[in-house]
Amino acid sequence: MSLDDAVAALKAREDKAEREASLREQERQESLDRDRNRIRDVNTGWPTVREILANPTSIRAKEIIEGLGEPDREALQRIIDEWGAVRP
Repeated sequence: MSLDDAVAALKAREDKAEREASLREQERQESLDRDRNRIRDVNTGWPTVREILANPTSIRAKEIIEGLGEPDREALQRIIDEWGAVRP
């Protein structure tokens, strides 16, 4: 392998490493953005969740819960159960 070939191979590896690092950083930023959006969703929906936790058997709570998909209903039921277990 000539010196020029070795330099070219090294440059190609460095370029690849930079692209991969850039991709990892982009994925990290996208993950942070998704997590920030999840927090915003919680903040936006918290009044409704609080209403349901305060009276999970109310007509409104039941109507809201009935409109959820099964995974969301189960998750909300777990929250209701846990909330009830820690409330005085």
